[in-house]
Amino acid sequence: MCIFIAAVSAPAQTPDAAEQARALAAVRDYALHYAERLPDFICTQVTQRTYYPIEDFRRQVRHDAFEEQVTFVGHKESYTVTKVNGNAVTNIGHDQLGGIRSSGEFGTLLAHTFDPKAGGDFRWDRQVTQKGQKIYIFSFRVPQPSGYALVESNRTILVAYKGVLYADPHTGAVLRIEMQCEIPKDSEYKALDLTVDFKPTEVAGREFTLPFHYHLYSRKLAGALGQVPAGRVPIVSETTNEADYKAYRRFDADSSITFGNAR
Repeated sequence: MCIFIAAVSAPAQTPDAAEQARALAAVRDYALHYAERLPDFICTQVTQRTYYPIEDFRRQVRHDAFEEQVTFVGHKESYTVTKVNGNAVTNIGHDQLGGIRSSGEFGTLLAHTFDPKAGGDFRWDRQVTQKGQKIYIFSFRVPQPSGYALVESNRTILVAYKGVLYADPHTGAVLRIEMQCEIPKDSEYKALDLTVDFKPTEVAGREFTLPFHYHLYSRKLAGALGQVPAGRVPIVSETTNEADYKAYRRFDADSSITFGNAR
């Protein structure tokens, strides 16, 4: 889903090195302090998942959908599953949904990418214009020792990741981040890409730049790597998650969790 990209015009004139450095510093400060500047809030995350058990056999497509209430309190996010395939549920955690999932869209990914200890490399990419607004685009790469965590069948590994981010050159606000994992040959994963789009959103009468959509794509061996018999061609599955964030509102002591139409 390329909501942001579709509205972007051709590249504009390249700013000089000093302006590039100033803008990157603004983006770094924004990313490192993003979560701590957000209020406590609640929103609804609606995820549509498409899964091909056999990547090359497209007729076996499976679809499912789930809704979660995301609670962001004390600069940390938590998830409560409220619906699965349209049916209200209780006592199901985010990690019990199965399949490929993601978390950290509310600041963790940005902060980790720009953490000086992560050793990330950032470079100027280009400038574009969206609806009359200048957008600066920077490429980045975070090395494996501080990389993205992939949860496999029998282990969790860290992998390097790279991508581009789109930012407001004046405020440093990140409007979009695209990342691709660099998958090692001995991993069950064959690909994992994540894109998060942000936009100005009102919460309790104030405007904050918050996620409104994410796209997660993965290709993965159907079984653990060591379970593929010698001489047998491994089966690769494919999953795409499209998630929207809706109904942002401030969290306070009177906030409650809702479970669809459950009584």
